[in-house]
Amino acid sequence: MSSKSNHCLVCENQHRDVLLGVLCGLTKQRPAFNRTCKKIKFGQNLYKRIELVNLDKRLVESKKNLTIGNFIFFIVLSFCFVIFALYLFFVTISSGVIATLPFVIGFAGLLLLSYAVGPVRKYWTERSIMKEKLTALTEVLNLYSLEYELDMKIEKGYHNILEVAVQIKLKKNGKLAGKYTNSFSYNNNEKKTENYSVGEVIGGIGNIYY
Repeated sequence: MSSKSNHCLVCENQHRDVLLGVLCGLTKQRPAFNRTCKKIKFGQNLYKRIELVNLDKRLVESKKNLTIGNFIFFIVLSFCFVIFALYLFFVTISSGVIATLPFVIGFAGLLLLSYAVGPVRKYWTERSIMKEKLTALTEVLNLYSLEYELDMKIEKGYHNILEVAVQIKLKKNGKLAGKYTNSFSYNNNEKKTENYSVGEVIGGIGNIYY
């Protein structure tokens, strides 16, 4: 079951407090209801949440192949360093010499493991956070018999700035309840939107209260 604050994240009545987080804008208190909120109002905040959560999903998923490739590369490189270090060690020890070079190379090989494991841990952390947000959004929408169809196009520009175009069709009980279009820039280096403005809501759902 999703947190009650997740209902506020998609509601037009939301109020953000620096210390307390997302509150109900009608009461200025934390949300208090049983299963669904009778005063919830869907509109631009819902569409904004859908597009940003799904943008996060697309960006995290795009890192999968690079993360796997990075892991394999540094694992193989680390293995080669360690094998070479062992080879040098036995060569030098058979000559009656204990050299420091094999130990340096072996240590460097083990150090390379951090370059293999680090990005994998980061990817799985980001993926876990993304899935929690997506699950929370889906659970809230299900409670109000809502679902959506998303068409998102992402084009990469200069300096890793992404140009994002979004179209969303929102459905209630299988019937079209509203449409939404938007386009904005996303700085993939700083992980933030640029020149962002909430898109256009076309029809229906923005005027529906529950």
